[in-house]
Formats: sequence, structure tokens, C-alpha cells
Amino acid sequence: MRNIILYSVSMSTIAMQLPARLQYPIEEGAELLGISKHTLIRDIRRGMVKTSRYGKRVLIPRDELLRLAAEGMPAA
Repeated sequence: MRNIILYSVSMSTIAMQLPARLQYPIEEGAELLGISKHTLIRDIRRGMVKTSRYGKRVLIPRDELLRLAAEGMPAA
């Protein structure tokens, strides 16, 4: 049985809080998920969170934030 780490917000809560943008910086994504920036960066480095780059900025797609809020994160 796999352990699942659930973030502290529900999908409906995060969907209502998300401004109408397609991508979010790491800091905003972490705040919306109710986790620390360092936890989100760790999960990105482990390949558990999809991101895209715009120049030097690392951005998280809206759909990925909604997925994380709905499904949680498999424990590593």
C-alpha cells in the first residue's frame, strides 16, 4: 500500500483561490497548497511536480496545482 501525503487544502478551496492565470511561481504555488516553498522545491527536484521554465523562472501550471490539491503527493 502506497502512502499518500495530502496537502492541507482541498481542491475546491484552491480552485476558488486561484487567479485566472495559467502558471504560478513556486512561492505562490506553495502558499496556495499550504506547504513551505522548500517542500515544493524538494518535490519538483524529485520529479513529482511538473513545471515549466520561462527564462530563469520556474513556473507550475494551474492544472498541476489542482492535481496536487485533489490527489495529494505519493510519499517518497
